[in-house]
Amino acid sequence: MGIRKPVLSVGEAKRLATARGRIDVLEVPATSGDSTSPELPTSADQTESPPRPFPGRRQRRADQQPMSTADALSSTIAPETIQVFLSALPPARKVSPVFDNLCGQYSPVKSLQMILRRALDDYEAMLENGSFRSAPKSYPVPDQACGACVVVQTSRMLPTSLVQIARAHFDPFGLETARAFGHKLATAALACFFAAETNSRR
Repeated sequence: MGIRKPVLSVGEAKRLATARGRIDVLEVPATSGDSTSPELPTSADQTESPPRPFPGRRQRRADQQPMSTADALSSTIAPETIQVFLSALPPARKVSPVFDNLCGQYSPVKSLQMILRRALDDYEAMLENGSFRSAPKSYPVPDQACGACVVVQTSRMLPTSLVQIARAHFDPFGLETARAFGHKLATAALACFFAAETNSRR
């Protein structure tokens, strides 16, 4: 079998290879002058945003805020009170015009309870300023032999500090029962109220 003669000479093959290489180079897209080519992110775009704080970290900051405190000199705190059981006798006729008028609408017990609430309000102020020491402590009552006299009983919450002042005055030796002390306190408060009525009529 004979040797075939190559179709292309050596020079033609080199020229063809060179032409193919140029075509391949032309097919590669340019990156410098093409405005439509996608731009790579710059260094500013690549900068990551700061990490968001965790919820637990924010919670700890809220817990570290100063809490509201009570001022030691503030008067918003209510004073300590104690229940005092009170009892008193109705006044005799014409001792208290207010009591006599109330008895026209209410029972003697109800009438005296209404007056006693007002009398104790005034007497608390007297305990605070000390004027109770020179105030009257009794008033005329009906003749118990007639059997018409009743005892009015009630209770009231009073500041502990004022009760201690009244205790030292009416029971300096601390021997009176709670009922006996309550009777003296209510009687003194009513006596001051009735005395104020008498002074207002003069």
